[in-house]
Amino acid sequence: MEIALRKTKKSLRRKQHIIGYLFLTPTAVLFTVFTVIPFIMAFYLAFHNYNLLEVKEFVGFEYFATSFKNAEFMKAFLNILIYAVIFVPFAIITSLLAAVLGNSRLRGAKLMRVIFYLPSITGSIAMAYVWRWMFDIDSGVFNGILTSIGLPALRWLDSRSYFVMVCVVMVSLWSGVGNNMLIFLAALKGVPTESYEAARLDGANGFQTLIHITLPAIAPTMYFITTMSIIGAFQMFDLVYAMVPSGSMEWARTPVVMLYEIGFTRFKGGLGSAMSIILFGVIMLFTFLFQLIVKEDKTV
Repeated sequence: MEIALRKTKKSLRRKQHIIGYLFLTPTAVLFTVFTVIPFIMAFYLAFHNYNLLEVKEFVGFEYFATSFKNAEFMKAFLNILIYAVIFVPFAIITSLLAAVLGNSRLRGAKLMRVIFYLPSITGSIAMAYVWRWMFDIDSGVFNGILTSIGLPALRWLDSRSYFVMVCVVMVSLWSGVGNNMLIFLAALKGVPTESYEAARLDGANGFQTLIHITLPAIAPTMYFITTMSIIGAFQMFDLVYAMVPSGSMEWARTPVVMLYEIGFTRFKGGLGSAMSIILFGVIMLFTFLFQLIVKEDKTV
């Protein structure tokens, strides 16, 4: 009887494993086809002369050296560093405040959640073109408001300065707060209510409760969101490419935009692949450095 029962359990576990692998198979196949294989191909092409049609001679580390000597590529990294330094802190602060408001007992808190999240489900390209129109020098909404009150119109996206990157950050914050807010909301729901009650009995105000109760409790979530925000900042592409005019691209061109231009408009696939490997290394480096400055419990 025991032997038959053991065989039945073993057969059941085997079936459960098979079902689990079947559910994992589609994701594993997609990940392999669209992530693993392209990465291996990019690493291979980075060492070859490739014009998107055929792989020519082996060039070794020539394209890596060329990438570091490319002034446009280095400027693209400077642009994205400026973007990340401005965007990441503001993204954390605004999404956290939105989550706190959405989690509060204020009237209309649920409506605020919807309002904060709506921009996140907007198509990035459509959103970029709408904002490009709003920033337009002649017919844009913002300059229309400024001129109506007697102020001079601004060259929002044609400033030939890093002011254009500030505009990109504004739109990124507007569109990206919602997703982070949901993650923060889930973390806030997990904070024990007893901690808030004890703080209230001790006479703590809202700000003190936020600093001493809420933030330490959601520190792992903040670590996760910060890490993903840094990675996402370095991968910025569609918003900049669709919203910023070509004349101002020098001040807003990101490394991914540079990769696209090199590979698909100048047809230098080998050089573009080398730049993508360098970008991958930079993202890994910044992620590793960020992990070094946080403690084991993921608190800053």
